[in-house]
This record gives sequence, structure tokens and C-alpha cells, in this order.
Amino acid sequence: TLTFTQGIQQSCNPVLMTVGRRVGAEKFYSYLSAFGYREKTGIDLPGEGNSLVAAEENFTELDLAIYSFGQNFNVTLIQQITAAAAIANGGYLVQPHLLSSVTDKEGNVIQSMDTNVRRQVVSSEVCKVISQILEEGVSGDGGAKNAYVPGYRIAAKTGTSEKKNAGSIGRYVCSTVAYAPADNPQYAVVIIVDEPTKGSLYGSTVAAPYVGNVMETILPYLGVEAVYSEEELELLTVTT
Repeated sequence: TLTFTQGIQQSCNPVLMTVGRRVGAEKFYSYLSAFGYREKTGIDLPGEGNSLVAAEENFTELDLAIYSFGQNFNVTLIQQITAAAAIANGGYLVQPHLLSSVTDKEGNVIQSMDTNVRRQVVSSEVCKVISQILEEGVSGDGGAKNAYVPGYRIAAKTGTSEKKNAGSIGRYVCSTVAYAPADNPQYAVVIIVDEPTKGSLYGSTVAAPYVGNVMETILPYLGVEAVYSEEELELLTVTT
């Protein structure tokens, strides 16, 4: 028996199927759309692809069950991190940009990419709860614990999906999406490993450790100061 929190942290398919059924097909599908999984993000890059999602009129109870734990549909990398960033942003879906601004050789800003909030998907209160669940899954014993970095509160979710295309049976796409600091998000990262071939083929083992490595490198570099708990201070190695 698992709680809702444990079901999220452990990626328990039966828990997520139960939640999907309680939400219902109509509302679940509306959230697919609200989080941007059925439209291009509008990022300023040419040739952006789109998702492969069942049409609403063809969305069955079986689709609901399988979609609820994240399989049987395809989304792009930028769609995934944009949706995760909506939680980090307090529920607001924001159009992504490749650059924040463009300057000339004298340093004058000649073009600035303003923040374009497309819509509010969920409330900030819901986002705080989800962020706490995802962070405790990293700092505790959740499936994303391999993304843990001492001194930083990282909210992360792993993904492990089997390919269903002809000739791809037994091949997986493993991923982890994360943002930090969980209580004041500033940076988001997603790593997807297409058809890993060695070791335990889960997002928690082939993607989460590398998300942790990225966060460990970029957070200090970008000026996010580590805040250690008493337990972390006791476990820190001493460098001389």
C-alpha cells in the first residue's frame, strides 16, 4: 500500500492509473492540453516538431489508464521541460526562448525576449505541494534519489517508457526532468537517454545521476549558494 506521495516518488503505475481514473478522461485530457503537450511551444528555433497524442474524440478509458503513467504518447524534449517548468513557475506555462537577449559588440541590448505567460495551468498552492513531493523523492528514497546533490534542494521526476514502434520492442527511452532550488526554482534540466543498452534500464539509473552531475556543476557556477542541513554537514568529506 502506497500513499499518493509515495506513488509519485516511486513511479507506481497502479497508483497513477487510479489517480487518472478518479480525475476522469475529460479532465485528464484537458490538462494534457493545458500543459502544452498538444501544441508547439513556439520556441524561437526553426522546424519545431509536435507531439503524437490521441485525438480527444478517440481517447478511451484504456488510453487514460496508460497515459496516466506516461506511456503510449510522444512529446518533444522542449514540450516536456516547458511543462515541468510550469510547475516550477507556480503554475504558469511560459513560452521558452533560446536566448534571453541579444547585444551588440558594445553591450547594448538590441533585442530582448520578454516573458510570455501563455496561461495559468494550476494554482501556486498545488505547485508547492508537487515541488515538495518531488524534492523529497530526491533527498529521500524516491526513484529520483540519484539526482541528489548535497546542499541543494532538487525537485525531479524520472521516466521509463518502452518504445512501441515496429522493431523497437524491448527498447526504452529513459529520462529525468528536474528543477532547482525546489523552494525557489531558477534552473531546469531534462536529460533523455534513447535506447540505453547497459545496466538497469530505468530513468532513475541512466538519466538521474547525470541530472545530478549537471546541477552540481551549474548551480554553484550560476551563483546558487549551497545550504547544507545538519545531516549533510555531518556527511561532507573534508578536502585539504
